[in-house]
Amino acid sequence: MLPWALAFSFARAIQQPALELWQGKEANVSNAQQALLHRAKCNWAARRGEYKVAMEEMGA
Repeated sequence: MLPWALAFSFARAIQQPALELWQGKEANVSNAQQALLHRAKCNWAARRGEYKVAMEEMGA
């Protein structure tokens, strides 16, 4: 067992869906924010070993 937690950077994977939705348009900000939050929650669950494929449904 190592004395430190192993971590990975998924920054681009978390950001990409939000960036694609946003497209620099003010009208898309809310949807992009929701996508970013969703990806962050999935990443958080994966880090804890609790990720489930069913989480990919938006709002899950």
